[in-house]
Amino acid sequence: MNFEKEEITKKIYFLCLLFLLATQMWLYETYSQNKRRVFALEQLEKSFLKELPDTLNFPNNLIDLESGKTIELDTLITKKIKILNFLNPGCFKCIEILPNWENFVDQYIENDSLGFLFIASGTSRKYLYYMIKRRMKFKYSVLYDSLNIMKALNDSLTVPSTIMVGINNDVVLAGSPILHPDLKSSYVEKINLLIQNNNRN
Repeated sequence: MNFEKEEITKKIYFLCLLFLLATQMWLYETYSQNKRRVFALEQLEKSFLKELPDTLNFPNNLIDLESGKTIELDTLITKKIKILNFLNPGCFKCIEILPNWENFVDQYIENDSLGFLFIASGTSRKYLYYMIKRRMKFKYSVLYDSLNIMKALNDSLTVPSTIMVGINNDVVLAGSPILHPDLKSSYVEKINLLIQNNNRN
């Protein structure tokens, strides 16, 4: 009888050891995966930032894509945080995913510290209006840079691209959180951090 109890105790002890070992291996693997994911995300962020200037320059005004009216940028670029989307008809994918941006913008549209600028350039305004407003039914305002002024003011700027800039128009983050979902957490984290810092000030 004692022998049987000892055997059962040994088996339970052995199973506990196996469980602890399996748990440690799972924790280590999870840690390693998270570390690899963080490293990959950092490399992705750096790859988008490396060609960009430290700060962005803006023109005084651009044209509203829908109405054709001249829009002064003063009130838009004085937002403490700005997320800029530079669109080009040559990148149909960038235009095609514009409706997906709506959910992202909807989360922050009420926040006075954060602004979103969608700037389209190239080809004719009528064609861009058809693609963005009629075909994609994008509900937010889009500005038309008919003369590629943003590119002229920022020589290393590539179009299409997505860039987050701070209150002094310093480049904080780049890359589309819609085209590259891994970047979404970085955008959300930096937006929340910047908003918190601005609220303190």
